[in-house]
Amino acid sequence: MKIREAIKSDKKDFINLAKKADQRPSYWSESRFIKFIKENNNIFLFVEKNDKLIGYIGIKKTESENKFKKIRFDKLACIEWIAVLPEFRNKGIGSKLLQESEKYLKKWGKEGFWLDCRKKVLGFYKKNGYKVKGYLIKKDKNKNFRKYFLEKILN
Repeated sequence: MKIREAIKSDKKDFINLAKKADQRPSYWSESRFIKFIKENNNIFLFVEKNDKLIGYIGIKKTESENKFKKIRFDKLACIEWIAVLPEFRNKGIGSKLLQESEKYLKKWGKEGFWLDCRKKVLGFYKKNGYKVKGYLIKKDKNKNFRKYFLEKILN
């Protein structure tokens, strides 16, 4: 198993991976991939096993929008997406992706990461050293849910 940066030719494989690992529609995956690859402030990392993509993480150097006042967005990079194929979950792959992404923080002059997520994945992030800074109530398909904001500061 290896972790590597994405390249343009990964687009088709990423679209398939995002559909299977994160139930993302093709149009969403394609537009995000193209935008992410074009911008210099973004990195996509992929996990491969036997030359097959099995997981990914997308990280951003900067965030222009101050979504939540309790997080110092100027000091932190952002984890945009992370997903692993269901058959490879609970094997430490997501944690390895988070650890690998931390290597970019020093290069970018950042102190840590922030992210937002739903309740069902809070345990994963807490296990990896992320702390909940608060939440906002959001509406999706006529249902309210909490969108949690987390951060991890590296020493």
